[in-house]
Amino acid sequence: MPHSRYRLAAPWVEKLAAFWPSVGITGLRQVGKTTLLRTQLGIQNYFSFDDEDTRDLALTSSKSFLSRLSPPCIIDEIQKVPKIFDALKSLIDRNKRPGMYYLTGSSQFSTKLGIRESLTGRIGLIQLHPMTFRELQGLKSELPQRMLAPLHSEKVEVKVEDIGAAMLKGGMPVPAFFRDEIQAKIYWKSWLETLVYRDMSRVYGKNYDPEITMDILRKMAKAYLEGEYPTSADFRLQSRRLRPYLSAMETVFLIKRFRVHESGTGKDQYLLGDSGLVNYLMDYYLSTGASLSLARHFIMNEILAQNEYTGKTLSHTYFKSARGSPVDLVWNGVPIKIIASHQASTGWEERSLEGAMKKLKSPLGLLVAPTDHVQLPKTMKGIGIVPWSYWS
Repeated sequence: MPHSRYRLAAPWVEKLAAFWPSVGITGLRQVGKTTLLRTQLGIQNYFSFDDEDTRDLALTSSKSFLSRLSPPCIIDEIQKVPKIFDALKSLIDRNKRPGMYYLTGSSQFSTKLGIRESLTGRIGLIQLHPMTFRELQGLKSELPQRMLAPLHSEKVEVKVEDIGAAMLKGGMPVPAFFRDEIQAKIYWKSWLETLVYRDMSRVYGKNYDPEITMDILRKMAKAYLEGEYPTSADFRLQSRRLRPYLSAMETVFLIKRFRVHESGTGKDQYLLGDSGLVNYLMDYYLSTGASLSLARHFIMNEILAQNEYTGKTLSHTYFKSARGSPVDLVWNGVPIKIIASHQASTGWEERSLEGAMKKLKSPLGLLVAPTDHVQLPKTMKGIGIVPWSYWS
């Protein structure tokens, strides 16, 4: 089945399991966490707290529930029974054999759930991102290490039009392979309703209003249509009321927050979890601004996912000067700006990139454009232009 294609995270999960007694895999709901463990790593003992009877048993007595398990085993949606973390700690401390428990969750394993107190030093964590272009194409190969940096010497074989087609559907394992736009809309509508009305409610807690979440998403979509990054100024809610909603959305991986670099100025910016979701929220309307937003989401996923799968969690940091436009990512000190067109003048983008280079003291800046050619300055000082597919 297409959505069971090889995941590049598999080797890193195996490395974590060879060292840690428990492995935690988090990420968006239906991003493929359980499929990775059961189909690719062959772990058959499976228990899900989505099942009411299983969840009730664990809630009644976590120790009794765990005593019935035969490691290695998967405990799916573990965040729904937070107190089980303390029981796991006790069990692991008596037997620290690697690779016993695989814990998955569609919420971050946060202090609120007690994992930092319970399983610190006992768990290896990884976030599973939407599928990368390599995964979507069914390419079973290890990640070239030289591609896991702002600059690499690998030949760019992926065409920009292939990235353009992939970013419309995104990397979620089910809708990414739909050929019918109507079916994709049906999927995203159901997926979003479950996340907003059920998952967000559990994370947010008392006085949660799903319509506020939906209004935030609509305002994000409006900014994406214009090719802009949404910030807190777009939501027209008092920060005291807005902050817990954004925090909950981040906890369930619905959004990624990008903080401004310490050398810049500006508010937090937000990307959604998948470019396919962005396309759905923009009602599949393709303007220049919308295409730029889709490219940003897809390319960021390529960079963040592939680094995550080699144990390198990149900081979500962008740069903005007081007057310039945002530079999408600061990666190992190199400012990177994604642009919508290589044919039009890039003067404005170059100016903002030059400002970032000066402030960050970086000799090199990169424009990421819809082109199939790599154009780097000979002395590696100045502005280079690389394709959207440069890290794919």
